Amino acid sequence: MIFYIIYMYIYHIKIIMREKIGLAVLAVIIMMVIFYFNRNIDNPEEAVIAKNAERYEKAKMEFDEYIKKGNYKRAEEVMNEAKKYDFRAYVDIAVLYYDYIDKEQALEKYKEAYENGNTPSSFMVGYIFEKEKKDYKEAEKWYKIATSSDILEAYVLLGNIYKMNGKIDELKKLCEEGANKKFAFMMYRLAGIYFRENNIEEMNYWIERIDKESGLIGFYGNMKTKFEYMKSNNENNKKYIKLILEANEETGYVDSEETKEKLKKAIKYNNDGYLELGHFYNSVEKNFEKAKEAYKIAYEKGVKGSAFALGEIYYETGDYKESEKWYQISVKKENNKNAQFGLARLLSNEGKEEEAHYWYQKSAEQNLAPGMIVMIGYRKNIEEGKMWANKVLTEKGVEDLTPEGKKLAQKFLEINK
Repeated sequence: MIFYIIYMYIYHIKIIMREKIGLAVLAVIIMMVIFYFNRNIDNPEEAVIAKNAERYEKAKMEFDEYIKKGNYKRAEEVMNEAKKYDFRAYVDIAVLYYDYIDKEQALEKYKEAYENGNTPSSFMVGYIFEKEKKDYKEAEKWYKIATSSDILEAYVLLGNIYKMNGKIDELKKLCEEGANKKFAFMMYRLAGIYFRENNIEEMNYWIERIDKESGLIGFYGNMKTKFEYMKSNNENNKKYIKLILEANEETGYVDSEETKEKLKKAIKYNNDGYLELGHFYNSVEKNFEKAKEAYKIAYEKGVKGSAFALGEIYYETGDYKESEKWYQISVKKENNKNAQFGLARLLSNEGKEEEAHYWYQKSAEQNLAPGMIVMIGYRKNIEEGKMWANKVLTEKGVEDLTPEGKKLAQKFLEINK
């Protein structure tokens, strides 16, 4: 069950990072998982660590309850006490300040967390410098530190700063560094850069790298579609993908009217543009009604992935009945692996574990990493768990794999040699 609980969180990292908050919390969870597998209570020293971890978990539950009640002062007091025996408490306090109290003070709290051993906190330090203080020089410095912790978002946002400052050669080197760490997104970004430079040979090289390598982090199914458009000889497809890449600068949509107009223009060349426009309304403008409208037009025009997108947005906005309806449509019409996982998640929330298990397995059989990781947790025996863990790490084309999911699979195999 531990795998299920942890991966439910990890699967939503795309949503969390779209909001650009809470990455440090993820780092805490990773450490919690690794500790869970490594602990040896027969060792006196590790027994103390285990005891302190249990104390921290109790404090964390109390901390969360105080936050729900809006008693932030008491929540901070609880974690200040927890700092004495678990450094994860530093991150909890930083998140508390960022989400509820004061982002300026949160910066100092994240620095404190970094100084006390939580290196992934460097990402949030850089993020606050960039987004809140507009201090791009300091942001660049801290993002560079964060890349040493293999944080994909640090690579993405550092790359954006290089792009903004016209440092294209440095951007390419950074992408290659990320690619060598098996970050599929950085390979995708390189393919997009070379497409826009009309360097077809280099573009094809990076597309082929993604096809050939296993264990890739952040490979998503929609990348395949974009690669097809990049390689297409159809002029409309080329015009379409060029506009899409310009709109998101290979990384994510910019909140501007110019971006929106490019997406609307892209629709003239390909109906997939409705799906992209829906993503913009959903993730950037937070205009969920317009997003639903765009997704529904995409669905009516037969755009793949649109039914799943509707299932997701209804899930995110709390309309689970409508969410299930669209997941079911996506599963039946497209055999969509993400919709299978989403449906399983809903069924599990309703306590229908047997049905949830069925759909988790279906998504896992289509190489969806979140489903594969959950199946490790559902394993009938160690050998079955090892089978799924090995698939996560060795199968080509595994989608939606996070660094955390990869570490979980590696750790499972390590302790079950």
